[in-house]
Amino acid sequence: MLQSVVRGLRCLRDLLLLAAVVLILAPLLVVALPIVAVTELWRRVVEGRLTRQFRTTYGRAGKFVVFVYSNSPNWQERIESEVLPKLEPYAIVLNWSERSTPRWKSRPLEVRIFQVWGGSTEFNPIAILIPPTGSVETFRFWRAYRDFRHGKPVVLKEVEEKLFARVGEIAKKIGHV
Repeated sequence: MLQSVVRGLRCLRDLLLLAAVVLILAPLLVVALPIVAVTELWRRVVEGRLTRQFRTTYGRAGKFVVFVYSNSPNWQERIESEVLPKLEPYAIVLNWSERSTPRWKSRPLEVRIFQVWGGSTEFNPIAILIPPTGSVETFRFWRAYRDFRHGKPVVLKEVEEKLFARVGEIAKKIGHV
């Protein structure tokens, strides 16, 4: 008999705790959900505007890549000798090491694209593909180069192969092969 009373009290305690949590979280959700929704909507509007601007500004010239890298000894030589020559006809190239220059500070379109799609972590080196139609794609190289530096070249080879294959597909579609 005593055990059933104890179980009943525990159940009542759990219900009261759940009710308290719901009463506390409900007002927070009422405030937070519209903020999250508006933030997400704004992000999509900004991304859509930047995508249209890029396509209008650079699309006619056959450009559909924003490539950002830096003068890091971990990747500069390889990027400049093996990656950029394959991307050059299609890419707008930015050097993160030059971010204090007037070109970066004036925030041209390609810098704003990098800021939106690059994010705040593992953003350098990065290839941002903005095809004539469809979604923007990102190829992040930071981890791949970290592994490469530690004697594990497989991930870097995979990312490069995927990037070059996708660039080839887009170039073929727009007639810039």
